[in-house]
Amino acid sequence: MACGGAITATVLTAGAGMVGDVGGQVLKSTSGITNSIKDATTGLTGSVSMASFTSNQAAFQGLAAPSALTSTISKVSALGGTMPQTFSNMASGLGDNVFSAGFDVFSGDALSVLGPATGIGSVLPAGLTEAASVMGGSVSGIDIVGNAKKFGSTFASADGFVGSVNSMISAATNSASAFAGGTFPGMDSIMSGNLTGITNALPDFGADLGSLGSTINLESIGDLGSPGQLLQNMDLAGNLGPMYDKVANITVDPRIASSLGGDLSTITNAVNTGTSGISIGSLGVDINKVAELGPALPKNIQSQVFDAFDGLSTTELGDVKGILGNTQAAIAKGGDLMNPQKLFPTSFSTLTAPLRTASVGDRAIYTADGSVNAEFDSLGDALKGSLPDDLAVANGALSRSFGQVKGIDGSTSKLLSTAAATAETFKDLDLIKAQTQYVTDDVKNFWTTTYKTQSGITLATGPNGTYTISDVIGYAAGYNSAAPLQQNKIEMEKLIASGAMDVFTRDDGSGSANTGIYKVIDYFCDGAYDPTPPAVTPFVIPAGVYGAGTYATQTAAFEAIIAAAKTLMQNFFTANPGAQIIQRNFKRMQEQQAREKLIRAKMDLDLSVVQTQDNNAVQLASNLPAYALDTSAGGASEVLERVMNFSSTGGQAAVGAMREARNVDKLATANIQSDAPIPQTLPSNPGQIATSTFTVAEADAVIVRS
Repeated sequence: MACGGAITATVLTAGAGMVGDVGGQVLKSTSGITNSIKDATTGLTGSVSMASFTSNQAAFQGLAAPSALTSTISKVSALGGTMPQTFSNMASGLGDNVFSAGFDVFSGDALSVLGPATGIGSVLPAGLTEAASVMGGSVSGIDIVGNAKKFGSTFASADGFVGSVNSMISAATNSASAFAGGTFPGMDSIMSGNLTGITNALPDFGADLGSLGSTINLESIGDLGSPGQLLQNMDLAGNLGPMYDKVANITVDPRIASSLGGDLSTITNAVNTGTSGISIGSLGVDINKVAELGPALPKNIQSQVFDAFDGLSTTELGDVKGILGNTQAAIAKGGDLMNPQKLFPTSFSTLTAPLRTASVGDRAIYTADGSVNAEFDSLGDALKGSLPDDLAVANGALSRSFGQVKGIDGSTSKLLSTAAATAETFKDLDLIKAQTQYVTDDVKNFWTTTYKTQSGITLATGPNGTYTISDVIGYAAGYNSAAPLQQNKIEMEKLIASGAMDVFTRDDGSGSANTGIYKVIDYFCDGAYDPTPPAVTPFVIPAGVYGAGTYATQTAAFEAIIAAAKTLMQNFFTANPGAQIIQRNFKRMQEQQAREKLIRAKMDLDLSVVQTQDNNAVQLASNLPAYALDTSAGGASEVLERVMNFSSTGGQAAVGAMREARNVDKLATANIQSDAPIPQTLPSNPGQIATSTFTVAEADAVIVRS
């Protein structure tokens, strides 16, 4: 928990409300959060919560025009034959650029997700019912009564889904910049920290490396093969052994002897007398100081150091190997200590190094006959003159190979050999090994494009195409529901006041000319246009009325009215900006419903089978401090605040617990202790665990003495 692992008073209170309704129902839309938020789409400022959502819906449906439509839809539903389906087909197929007037709040792509509806009598109550299911409760009048014993499970599922999927989306998005510029080394190399860039025969390589002791200094891997570096490695190991005398016999030009720290008078005398070659020992140079210079020694000195190593006797070589902790049997002479073929006798043929041609790729350091690959010749320049040319090239290539392992300078031969000997590769996983990109385009596109859009509906509305909890269960918390209804009520009131809605709702009392289309349908359903008994035909719709004409069947007459309705609504949409706003808002609401339906299907979250469990409520209360730290738009804190019942003690405590958790987190960052947490230490209650130790008598009874 955010509260230092301890329960707080507000969490206890919220939990009591969620589990036992102590202090009133925690989830109920009677009283939503007292916020005032500006909606970016509508530009309106108002409360957004379950309470505002339900009150806005009731206010919209209570207006004269929507109320009249609800009555009309009810009458159409009672018609026989194919007429209700004809109405439904019309209502569900009007499209985005036709004013539905409430006939059709399903338009565009959401229709295929939510299915045909019979107008406003479906989309708004359906949304309300769905919101109640999310909250784990039911619709009670214009209120939603939630149940934390179900909602806790639903919310946790939504939170878990969003967190997991967003990590995938973010990784896929960021993968675009991984290994840019043709630097992708292959999947095996990435998996193994680039060890497979050195060799695929990792166990054998690890065994070879483990026998080298401190022969190779990974902190100075760029100087691999340098005779001076090897001398320095011995010095770091604590002893130069036989190399003291060998280095003392190396001859140098007196003019550079001062850089080695020799006796100044001796050096001056040698220069004045024109002596050209004088031993390091005779100049009074500290041999350990020479060793400390290591790879910085001049090449002419390093070449003599190599010769000195190469000329070691068997006994002397044994001493040097002992100092370095080198147990590699293949090293038979001192020069082998700088020969990769002898350092890695088992695995040398598999050693590779990166080489850039058209792109970066690994090439074998040694050819099939054991000679050094000429493609790496330029890498021998740094050691040329210090070593034989073939060794200079081989060490240069191997140095590059080691250098591609990130953080290798912080490792040791022993540690690296253990890792190499036990590291795994993508062996036999040919499809993965064959990848030429770290993340292939189809995988990247799935997470960054396909997975966040389905059936034409944008599922992920967060930044950079990420999901928010409100995408999963937001309709119930007022996301894309409260503000659209608020604006639709305003715009519908304007249309009614201006008389524009008369073409839908006007009733002159006769069912003839000037009758609105809703009322024409009402009169039709009431039989006003039926033939006078005992005649069964024709059906006559008088002149001036929508669908006017004489028809042989009731169905034909109804279809004529529906055709006229389509034309009316198309013209109305074009002529009235307010109608366009209403239609746009309906689409916004339906797409939120469709979004949630699609996402919950991905999650296999069936709200109808979520069980009522105290544990769900307890977990929801316990996790409030953790949820509190997610303060992103559409995130845990925001959604939870919107659905809490502010008129109950538990609801207020839940919001208070989240506020408290954020404070505790901020105070902890400032190293300030908080008084709020309540210890939750359980009383000591030791159990009876079977004994696993021996007494002296038991040990005496089993010990082998002869």
